[in-house]
Amino acid sequence: MRAEKDPKTGKWLIQYRYTDWQGKRRKSTKRGFKTKREAEEWLRNFLMTQTSDFDMKFDEFLKLYYADMETRLREHTMRTKKYIIELKILPYFGQKRINDIKAADIRNWQNELIKQGYSPTYLKTINNQLSAVFNYAVKYYDLKGNPYAKAGSMGKSKAEEMNFWTKEDEYYQQFQKRNPNLYVFSAHLHMDEATPHLHIDFVPFTTGSKRGLDTRVSLKQALAKQGFKGGSRGDTEWSQWVQSEKEQLSAVMERHGIEWEHKGTHEKHLSVLDYKKQEREKEVVQLEGQILEKKEEFQILSDRVENYDKGIENLKTLEQVLDTSPEYQLPEPQGLMSAKTYKNKLAEPLVQKLKSLVKTALIRCFEAYDSYYRLNITNSNLHRENERLTKTNEKLAGENENLRAENKNYKLLKKAFGSKQMDSLLEQAKAFAVSQRV
Repeated sequence: MRAEKDPKTGKWLIQYRYTDWQGKRRKSTKRGFKTKREAEEWLRNFLMTQTSDFDMKFDEFLKLYYADMETRLREHTMRTKKYIIELKILPYFGQKRINDIKAADIRNWQNELIKQGYSPTYLKTINNQLSAVFNYAVKYYDLKGNPYAKAGSMGKSKAEEMNFWTKEDEYYQQFQKRNPNLYVFSAHLHMDEATPHLHIDFVPFTTGSKRGLDTRVSLKQALAKQGFKGGSRGDTEWSQWVQSEKEQLSAVMERHGIEWEHKGTHEKHLSVLDYKKQEREKEVVQLEGQILEKKEEFQILSDRVENYDKGIENLKTLEQVLDTSPEYQLPEPQGLMSAKTYKNKLAEPLVQKLKSLVKTALIRCFEAYDSYYRLNITNSNLHRENERLTKTNEKLAGENENLRAENKNYKLLKKAFGSKQMDSLLEQAKAFAVSQRV
């Protein structure tokens, strides 16, 4: 079992033998490691998992757990799992060896989380992730004991976790009373993700219309009937209503001992076209940076290839020196010198010197050839990657131009028909789209 370089890719590989689940001895090879140390560390962890002796660290076992789970879970679910484990579990258990983690350690960890004031449902979510890791180790890698099973659980399950929402329906009932002109048709509290959040879907409406239907869909007029009167462009009915709801929600949280952390990261509202334009510009800048980086890598590789060519020239110079330099020429035998003396004193030292020189030259030549081969492969890959990034950049630049044109047309319409009329049309279109989903 040894690590060695793959001549095709230039990366490290390691060959090893192991016993599979049927008891048969197998030979296998694992490729793609950046360093020899990384390959040997992977083999050490792999061989540990083949026995019931878990002497590896918790964070090392997580790599195996992630690799297996990523093929079985959806991307979003896997991202949430990693977020919780790396934020709430890894800092405490990461450097501990799995064999050394006891039920008491898990109880101490649970108590630390409970002291931080997390909701029972969030505590349960965190606890489930640690449980899943240990259950996986017991089931598939024959961990002898499960400390989590002895430690017990914490928090409350989903059936019990709607306290925030169902406790006298505090926020929901007040929301409907405060907003008689917003017909709520759906409300969901999401506790199954890294950040719990609330969705309320409603249709804004007004009654008593003098023309046409008595009941109309209009967010602006619905909020106006509830006492929100728009002023400046930055102080609309919508912005006033959102601020009012935030204050109401903050009051509910305060009554339950939950502090609202204001990060001050709110950004100016953008239209869909402006947002797309902004995102495309970010992508274009990012791609331009990647293209510049690839060009620099390409230049470095070109310089290395040039050095290789200079090396070839140096070898030719060395060949000429061997042909003409007196140091490497066999001298004529001196008078009355025996053949044995000539061999021992002149011929053999020169031959040894030549052998050493040839050996060194061959080693350097093979190293240079190997480097040149790998550089050509890397160079080709970089060239293809550069072409791909250039095409993507051109595509995004084109999309950005289209968005600029659409934005320009939207501004012309706004100028021709007036901001209020365009805003009213947009609100009606949004409200109609919402009503179609009901």
